[in-house]
Amino acid sequence: MPVLRIIRKLDLGIAWTEYVVVVAMLGFMALLAFLQVFLRNFFNFGFPWADEVLRHLVVWVGLIGASLGIREDRSIRIDVINRLFPPRINKYSEGILNLVGAIVSILLIFASLKFLQMEREYNEVFSTLRITIWKVLLIYPISFGMISLRFILNGIAYLTGEKIKEENP
Repeated sequence: MPVLRIIRKLDLGIAWTEYVVVVAMLGFMALLAFLQVFLRNFFNFGFPWADEVLRHLVVWVGLIGASLGIREDRSIRIDVINRLFPPRINKYSEGILNLVGAIVSILLIFASLKFLQMEREYNEVFSTLRITIWKVLLIYPISFGMISLRFILNGIAYLTGEKIKEENP
């Protein structure tokens, strides 16, 4: 399927970007946390915004990491269904389970968009960062969108017998 191949190439580019972002965020988080502890212990000083930033970066890294985990077909799964059926049926059950995961993720996109809309109406601002909260929360619909796309791609791959991913970033 040529369209699927184009989507997979686009997904590879997005995955590269996600890996770079996750590594940069993890590095920044480690440095900021170390610096915060060091400054508090030795100088009785700290950045007032650091704890808030670290909390939100953990969510960002977790959601982006979940998206990458789905891409690599390494998500947490309950394989009770695979134990009930013979191996030749398992690829179909995996495909169907991935498509069910996509449906759940799509529902989470709508829920996160509604949540984002409510946050925009409140227009609350982080006290220390002076950034509206809804901008930080954009990661929810974006990551659930990527997770949905990857569940769909994996589901199609299982049902058609293709490789799950073409290459690693």
